[in-house]
Amino acid sequence: RTFMHELHASPAEIDGLCINGMDWLAFTRDTFATVKLNGGWLHYGHDTFVNDSHYIYNNDHALEKRKAVPNEDKNRFEAVKSCFGGVIVYKNHDNQLFDSQCKYTLTRDIFWTQYNNTPPATVDNQATKQADKAPFVYNKKYWWNERWHNEYSAQSRFELDAFRKQYVEILQMEDHRMNKENYPKDGDICEHIPFHYCLYDYGFKFAISSRARLYYEEERHPRAGWQRYFQRRPNFTK
Repeated sequence: RTFMHELHASPAEIDGLCINGMDWLAFTRDTFATVKLNGGWLHYGHDTFVNDSHYIYNNDHALEKRKAVPNEDKNRFEAVKSCFGGVIVYKNHDNQLFDSQCKYTLTRDIFWTQYNNTPPATVDNQATKQADKAPFVYNKKYWWNERWHNEYSAQSRFELDAFRKQYVEILQMEDHRMNKENYPKDGDICEHIPFHYCLYDYGFKFAISSRARLYYEEERHPRAGWQRYFQRRPNFTK
């Protein structure tokens, strides 16, 4: 109910509104899908395009920066380039959402990479049915003709390329506890980001609703701010 109220109250220029998803520690949970206006991927831990600080992902500084997005004290609607949080609503003014021709894709659909020499699971290709006679080869020609390629500005491509490199760096940090067979070989970042970057270049504006919260755990831990929330929440949410 709160989210629908905030959607109704959101400014007309906001085309996509995300819920404020968080965990019981009050840190933004869906960092994987969240990119700030300055191009900072929240999952990485700091804004690489605006400073030279060298901390990433899993230290206290990174966690505190995640907690600051959205800024609940200053921004009712926190402007971002991409978000999700568990729920997002798109406003399809004049059919612009569909006219954009933007689709959910993987990072490998933006940048050509030799991805494990395996066919995409969603493609029904005759070569896969005759593997003994003609083994499937995932080459650049197939990639260009069979995969969907959204249109991006040069700046968006630059930032998307940075995100996949950052993700590979994170995976290398987690090498001691992750099964290497599950690694995305080319740094396939969250599928929301390529889709939202395409829409952003088309003119869409995204924001996170600070007041509409979605908690991922039922445990009401003190650090989650439940007491503060119940004290300050609007009457229409009670």
